[in-house]
Amino acid sequence: QAVAYPMHYFTIDKTVPTGTLTIHDDDATSLFDKLTEKIRFWIFRNRSISVEGKSADATSGIRSVSYLIYDPGTEARDEFQGLSYTQLTAQTGWEPWNGSVSIDPDQAGFVYLRMEDMAGNVAFINTSDGMIAETQAADRIQIQLLSDQTSDGVYNSDVPFEISVTDPVSGNTYSGLRHVSWEITNGETVTQKGNYDSETDGNTNRSKRIASLTKRETVSAEKNNGNNIKIHVVTEDWAGNKAEKTLSLIIDTTKPEISMSYDNHDVRNGKYYNKDRNMTLTIKERNFKESGISLPIVIDGTSYDSSMQDIRNGRLGLVMVNDARDSQSGFSKEEWTDDRTVTYIIGFGHASNTDDDYTVSASAEDMAAN
Repeated sequence: QAVAYPMHYFTIDKTVPTGTLTIHDDDATSLFDKLTEKIRFWIFRNRSISVEGKSADATSGIRSVSYLIYDPGTEARDEFQGLSYTQLTAQTGWEPWNGSVSIDPDQAGFVYLRMEDMAGNVAFINTSDGMIAETQAADRIQIQLLSDQTSDGVYNSDVPFEISVTDPVSGNTYSGLRHVSWEITNGETVTQKGNYDSETDGNTNRSKRIASLTKRETVSAEKNNGNNIKIHVVTEDWAGNKAEKTLSLIIDTTKPEISMSYDNHDVRNGKYYNKDRNMTLTIKERNFKESGISLPIVIDGTSYDSSMQDIRNGRLGLVMVNDARDSQSGFSKEEWTDDRTVTYIIGFGHASNTDDDYTVSASAEDMAAN
């Protein structure tokens, strides 16, 4: 008699699960559906970046899905080797997958998904484009002037300067410099400008991740002869964080102009006057400095080197009839122009009843040592 055995159903499933990972980046999406060992950092934002994932297995069905965020280290750049299948098999620290995960501010990484079906087949997929979420701007900007100014804080020639910019590490990551630009203004006019996009690959290779940049430039005295000169540096990192810094300076290449005139033109015999006489001394100078005025005077054959303070004190019998009249009094230093004049009226003979012979000259030095 034949023996009947119950019917057994079984399925052989040798096909690994499939899946997709999708990075939602503004209006665009990036889709990944395989394990890629060559990876790069490519997506940078100054906020959280969302990654969604799906898995499927047509035969036996999905048993489990887990994920891992892989951070290759602070200085990983360009294209580099990611985790291999063998490394992923031995990897610990997998977390249960709930459909999505986010790379949060000051975090960097690549998302790996582990999918196992009911037959024990395992597959891995990953985002070959890594993500960096960074909220700190590249605000470490230094502008250093490399030539000496006068003791009054004014330059009289070209001024070389150095720009140093760093995208600081925050949360063990940074996105890198995308744009660094500079411009020099004389008042409201842009006189010089430039950028270093060719150094940072600011329009193309974001995976280069330049952490810092140092460059030298020169403020042209010819183009920037003024009191309201500004060096302005603007930076932007790949995450979209921006920062800027401005440094002000004064350049004066113009020498003072001196004019002298007198009242009482009633001259006798070529050079003699029988009344007191006033001299009007006018210095046309943007960065006027009274201590820079020298008044060499010869009285009856004796030479004296006098200053404005000497005249105020009545030295040599001279009188300050009208003290300094500044045509731009009340202006700020940044507002002074080359039309500025300072005028003195100095009296000769007012304080003396004697007859004296005078020879007068004048010189002036400004704050820039012109």
